[in-house]
Amino acid sequence: MTDGLPRGASRRARIAEFLRRTANACVRATERLLFRRGTAEPERVGVWRVGMIGDTLVALPALAAVRAAHPNAELVLFTSPGPADAPGAAELLEHSSAVDRVVRWTREDLAQGGLRELCRRLREAPVDRLYLVPQDRTTPRAELRLLVALRLGGLRDVRGANVTTAHFLPAPLARAHDREFVWRPIATRLCEQVESAIADGRTSGAEFDANRASGVHVLEIDAPRRERALLHLARLAPGGEPLLCLAPGAKLEHKRWPAERFGAVARGWIDRGGRAVVLGGPGDVDLAERIARAAGVDVPSLCGVTDLLESAALLERADVLVSNDTGTMHLGAAVGTPLVAIFSGWDRRGAWDPWCADPTRPPTVLRRQVPCHPCLAPACANRSGGVPACLELSADAVLAAALRGARRRPSAGERSVRRALSERAA
Repeated sequence: MTDGLPRGASRRARIAEFLRRTANACVRATERLLFRRGTAEPERVGVWRVGMIGDTLVALPALAAVRAAHPNAELVLFTSPGPADAPGAAELLEHSSAVDRVVRWTREDLAQGGLRELCRRLREAPVDRLYLVPQDRTTPRAELRLLVALRLGGLRDVRGANVTTAHFLPAPLARAHDREFVWRPIATRLCEQVESAIADGRTSGAEFDANRASGVHVLEIDAPRRERALLHLARLAPGGEPLLCLAPGAKLEHKRWPAERFGAVARGWIDRGGRAVVLGGPGDVDLAERIARAAGVDVPSLCGVTDLLESAALLERADVLVSNDTGTMHLGAAVGTPLVAIFSGWDRRGAWDPWCADPTRPPTVLRRQVPCHPCLAPACANRSGGVPACLELSADAVLAAALRGARRRPSAGERSVRRALSERAA
């Protein structure tokens, strides 16, 4: 399967795809004008990937492809999570062998120093070659500005500039393209883009297998965090009960499935003899409290308590994760947790589906089809009872998906478990 428009695509979608490809050709031509393609094997290789948790995790296969192609080179990741308080690559790759060094900056850094500050960061860690892993919604203008900044920053060999979507076009064209284009998961697309950039410049004697890095998606976790995760697990499921993790947060409000329905899923799981816990950042504490109230039983929260790698270590041992389209979803996919992912109609269908290294255990993706999908809007105008129409999924359906996909299912009868919980509370 490849990305592209299906047969019978509308005229608007075909025009949008033609304009996207034309813009992409201009960006790549500019890249070749500004930078020369070196043929010698580089000693220091850079990868440019900005974004938060999910943006970093879906780029791990691409990082693995670069590492596989240049095993003896020092690998530097240039990245920014955006706001200063946002987690990203620096926290996730703290103990990873995928990169040797992380050069990080924030939106506030660039607001103060502008282009001069960015050039300074680039000169702090000079590289012989830089591979671009662009964000999914980059524009031709943004890519051209980046290429100029990289040239001013002293780089001589840059590869991989790419415009993957048509959202920079007028709304009618962009909307038709978004609706009709067939997307594969972003991790697969990014890996193939980087492999193509690598193959374009390899020397004739180099051995490069474009497939050998495609299945690599490993997040490395240090021993102290694994030990802390085991302590959390002993407290959360002291009897070794099946553990359900819930991730109710999301950056955009209309990408969040209602907390009360997360609570109903937790109650159904606990009634069957399992245990549940809520994961997230400090901003998700209120959602965790709402889930506990809706469940009517004890649903502990680790929101703001565990850091990213500690949460990943706990997810490794969880039996299933039910998550919105958020960074925790990609974190669970990265460590192989059975996953039920709840998607809204905000983004392009399939484009950000979680990527799984094990094709025998694909994640379960739940989304309700609505006419306005994808909207890419800052707020939802299609609501029913306060809930976006695209998130009108029942708690029973989500619980059933979690029970089907879990490593271990809770097996105790509902009545006996409820009686035991009542006796314990008394």
